[in-house]
Amino acid sequence: MESSTDMDLYSSPASSPASSPEPMSQEESPCFNKRRFEEELKVMNTVITSKINLLTAYKNEPFFNYEDSRYKEELRSYNETQAQLDKLKKHHMRKLERKAIIREEEEKKIEEELRQLTQFEKKSEEKETQIEMQAKLSKNQRKEAPCLEECGTEPILRKEEIRRFKAIS
Repeated sequence: MESSTDMDLYSSPASSPASSPEPMSQEESPCFNKRRFEEELKVMNTVITSKINLLTAYKNEPFFNYEDSRYKEELRSYNETQAQLDKLKKHHMRKLERKAIIREEEEKKIEEELRQLTQFEKKSEEKETQIEMQAKLSKNQRKEAPCLEECGTEPILRKEEIRRFKAIS
C-alpha cells in the first residue's frame, strides 16, 4: 500500500477542472448566452427556411391537394417550429428587459448613494465652517478678554512663584 504525501493531498489530478487552463465558471457568461441564442436562432431559421421550401415544393406538384397528409404534416411542423422561434425570441427579449430593469435599479441606487454622499460632504463642510467660525470667535474673545495676569489662576501662580523665590533666598 502506498502512503499519501503532502503533495498528493494538495495537488489535483491533471484531468480535473482545477488543472485546466480555462476553468468553466459556475454561471454562464453573457457572451456565452448571447452566442447560444444566436446559434439557436440560426438553426431555427434554417429549419423554417427548409420547411417553407418543402411546402412550396408540395404546392408546385401537379395535382396538389391541400388535404394531402404529407402537406398537412409539414405545415403542422412548420407552425410548431415558428411558434418555438417566437417563444425563443420572446424569452430572449424578456431576459434583456429584466437586465435593463436591473441596470436601471442599480443606476438609481448609485445616484441615491451619490446624492447622500454629496449631502454628507455639504454637512461636513458646514460643520468645518462652523468649527472654524467658533475657533475665530473664541480667539477674538480671548483677545478682547482681560489679560490672564490680571484675573484667573495666573496671578495666584505668580504669587506662589514669588513666595518660593523669597523662601529660597
